[in-house]
Amino acid sequence: MHGLQTEGFPNAFFMGFNQGAVTVNIPQTLNEQAVQIAYMLDQVRARGGSRIEATPEGEQAWVDEMIDKARLGAKFRAECTPGYYNNEGVADNPNGFFSANYGAGPVRFFEILSDWREQGDLEGCTVT
Repeated sequence: MHGLQTEGFPNAFFMGFNQGAVTVNIPQTLNEQAVQIAYMLDQVRARGGSRIEATPEGEQAWVDEMIDKARLGAKFRAECTPGYYNNEGVADNPNGFFSANYGAGPVRFFEILSDWREQGDLEGCTVT
């Protein structure tokens, strides 16, 4: 869920670019993820819990969002000079750098995280 959690692994968080945002400033992405994780852990404590885990529904909702936005950057990658970012010019290769990143871009990804925190109900997660 949000590239940070998966069902079946409570209190495990995955930081980086997979199913998340790619920016030219890597620390920005890591900071945004750290803010999200800190919020989640704070909410677990505030709710008297000790574990937080993505629900199957929350995980699936994020997978659906990833699939829906997957092709948004295809034109850019196809026209980009061959290199690391587009798998040496093979833009549709499923093993390229962008193959598992959020397709709507970092600004939208960071907005999704912020909106989720503002919503305040930890939708897609369970606290126990």
